[in-house]
Amino acid sequence: MDRLEELKNKYRAALDTIQQKGVRLTHLHVQDNKLFIQGAAPSEQVKNDVWNQIKAVDSTYSDLTCDLKVDPSI
Repeated sequence: MDRLEELKNKYRAALDTIQQKGVRLTHLHVQDNKLFIQGAAPSEQVKNDVWNQIKAVDSTYSDLTCDLKVDPSI
């Protein structure tokens, strides 16, 4: 299994939340051996929901970089 699939499996709950809550992803790849997620959430609450899922998987999230902005127009 390659690194991207390994990290996607690890953070599956967060990625499912991203999909279910309508987060628009602009990047999802491995960068510097970390899962890099970048996109926009439709609200601060959705952004917080994604972060809560990330922290539930790994409170240090040392193998993840997540850059989510809020864009209410989504």
